[in-house]
Amino acid sequence: MIVPPDFFSQSKALYLFCWLLLTVNAGHAQKIKSKTLPEWSADSISGKVNKGYSLGVSLGSTVVFNPLYEAVISPIDSRLYLNRMKQSAFLMSTVLAMPLSKGELGGSYFRKYDESGKPFGPVYYIPYGLYLVATVNLTAFHDAMNGGVFNQRIDGGLGLGYRINHDLMVSLTYEKLSIRQPRDFLFDYQNQVITINGQPLTTLDTTDGGFFKTEYFGTMAIKIVYLFGKKS
Repeated sequence: MIVPPDFFSQSKALYLFCWLLLTVNAGHAQKIKSKTLPEWSADSISGKVNKGYSLGVSLGSTVVFNPLYEAVISPIDSRLYLNRMKQSAFLMSTVLAMPLSKGELGGSYFRKYDESGKPFGPVYYIPYGLYLVATVNLTAFHDAMNGGVFNQRIDGGLGLGYRINHDLMVSLTYEKLSIRQPRDFLFDYQNQVITINGQPLTTLDTTDGGFFKTEYFGTMAIKIVYLFGKKS
């Protein structure tokens, strides 16, 4: 893997982000200790069920560590040109989040009510703070389901998230993305005309496996996550 010049600066940024999360957690935990519990009986609170794991969707920016290229043929002189592509993009993903804080950083309490407005059943507690996050790219998930999950590589990754409230989370994840790239031999034809059966090649199709291949690259993504949950 070719390491770009800014790789170490990205690593420092990742370390700083994680350190800030832990610092905020520590400070927030001190403030939450004196927080009063909801006005329910002690028996109800002791029977609470941890529903911190959640599903959601995320949108954010991802940066690929490796250089990326696109291959184009000039309509003027039919020469092949290999151009550098942007190494960042916006992605939408599905998210599974599981709590790591066990509720010591605070959270929200929810309870079911009958038609008369009387509460019943256990108290559902959703903790805030640090979460383990798993993401799957929506497009890759759709393609995998159509072609068979066990026959496909799914774009996605793992990381940490900080749950701000019942609905929102900020996540930092390391992910693997599949990207179509020119095959190695095309770099030998840079600024040249490719001839096939004596005729110059005038177009390139990224779906053509003879000229392009699918590679999986490591990326770092920062996303805003919207979590789905019951609000009884």
